[in-house]
Amino acid sequence: MSELAGVRRLRACDDVRFCGRCACRRVVWLCAVLMCTVLLCSVPLLVLPGPASADEVSGGITKDTSWTSAQNPWLVTGNVTVKSGATLTIESGVEVLFDDNWYLWTDPTTGGAIVVEGAIWDSVVFRAASGLPGEGQWREIGIFDSPGTSFDYCVVMHATTGIKLSDSDSPITHCAVRHCQTGIWCLRASPIIQSSWVTDCSSSGIFCKTRASSPVIHDCNLYDNPAYNIRLRSYGPPLVTIDAEDNWWGTADQAEIEASIYDSNDAPGAIYGTVDFNPLRPGTPVEAHTWGYIKALFMN
Repeated sequence: MSELAGVRRLRACDDVRFCGRCACRRVVWLCAVLMCTVLLCSVPLLVLPGPASADEVSGGITKDTSWTSAQNPWLVTGNVTVKSGATLTIESGVEVLFDDNWYLWTDPTTGGAIVVEGAIWDSVVFRAASGLPGEGQWREIGIFDSPGTSFDYCVVMHATTGIKLSDSDSPITHCAVRHCQTGIWCLRASPIIQSSWVTDCSSSGIFCKTRASSPVIHDCNLYDNPAYNIRLRSYGPPLVTIDAEDNWWGTADQAEIEASIYDSNDAPGAIYGTVDFNPLRPGTPVEAHTWGYIKALFMN
């Protein structure tokens, strides 16, 4: 019995020591919590910045205005129209996002101008706000009788019509127009389209109503537009020849190139325009990044 009592006393002592150790640990832990609480209350918290807010734009622009990359992104939440006497200048690095089926136009009746001033390593980007691939998520950039408008180093994606020129010869240089229904649309327009990339547009890469439209298309990539790389339509004579020499069509095969062009050779007597695509450029003249940002020097 005395041995059993001794064992019980030892176990009781062990239990007391164990409980004492646990109690000490609890005290230490509680002290640490209290100290952290005091420190957190006395020292300012480090708060990580939230996502940058967008500058929302819609409505009429009635005076000279500049969009800069410091205020990125510019979120178009309604139709934007540049009015007579006003110029909208969009500087390099600007991202213009459309959150619905909106357009960016110069005024169809009174003019106005849009000057897109991208840079070789810092293009201006127009795309859908969702960031998801898919055409027709916003409407178009529409230029109407606007001699002061120009596009240099820009990327246009996800639109129903990327750039629409009506009664305007605004030059398009060093641009990438991709993943739209129609890339570039010309009505009574004869712009210079040079050193640019027009691909992956489901209806047409470049569409022209040719009675009074005669664009000059040089040093461009024109391919992978599932319907046509260039499509002409006409109300009637006279015959117009589109200068599309010195471009890369994704192939050097003449028959394949002709099949990717819709002109009077396909509908004689109905379409009064042809596309002259010879001589060909022997290879790809321009390159673009996966997202469409232009990352390489152009030939010209």
